[in-house]
Amino acid sequence: MANNNGELTYFIKCHSFVKIGKTTGLKTRLLDLQVGNPYELELIGVTFHPEPELQYKFAHLQERNEWYHLTVELKDYIEKHAARPGQPEQNIERPTWEDIPIGKSSKQHYIRGIYDIIRELEREAGSAPLEKIIERGGKLGYSKDKVEAEITHLVREARIFEPRRYSGSYQVTQGT
Repeated sequence: MANNNGELTYFIKCHSFVKIGKTTGLKTRLLDLQVGNPYELELIGVTFHPEPELQYKFAHLQERNEWYHLTVELKDYIEKHAARPGQPEQNIERPTWEDIPIGKSSKQHYIRGIYDIIRELEREAGSAPLEKIIERGGKLGYSKDKVEAEITHLVREARIFEPRRYSGSYQVTQGT
């Protein structure tokens, strides 16, 4: 089903646009794109269908480079032909979401991921309890030890802090 080098084609949403691109390391690619984008990106699907064919198919929707207008036509294609987070598999031609290769992240990507988890939890509940950080990090493939090591690193860099000593809850330092 997959091509020989493990590449897959992804659909990443940003407002009313979708990037159609290819990668062998999905997590790293998504993190790289997010770093250069001020808006929250959302992975909405992946497929092993070749990227150039999809870009040609949707050329009439192209806005700029690999960014396309998210129309009903493109939404329908993704819904019918791509694996999506949280959706059960219904078509043997699509990869299962759990089997998608996400590649290896560098230390910088681990830090970025844990920092983003802490920011998200802080927005939701006012602070980020260690247990929740570990839980969400685990869903992204981070071990408990790795999460704790990265938290220590972020504290040393003063990017996060523990508002009450030994509370096991963290917040993002203002201005970071």
